[in-house]
Amino acid sequence: MDQLPNSVLGPILVQAVQQGTGTKYAFMAGFTLFLYDHLLTLNDEIELIWKKKFSASASQSNFRNHYCAVSDEITF
Repeated sequence: MDQLPNSVLGPILVQAVQQGTGTKYAFMAGFTLFLYDHLLTLNDEIELIWKKKFSASASQSNFRNHYCAVSDEITF
């Protein structure tokens, strides 16, 4: 198996690092917006969901909208 010369390998490695850094920044930006939205709506959630009589459909909807989204964000 032939090895790539350094003149070819160097730019490939630089591009890979830059793309990885961009991916990390995009993830952090998306997660920050998600967290910001969650904090903005937390008071409404407490009043409309947590203080009401238990309802399976409302609890399931709230869980799916908030906490499953976090797990999706972390795994991808």
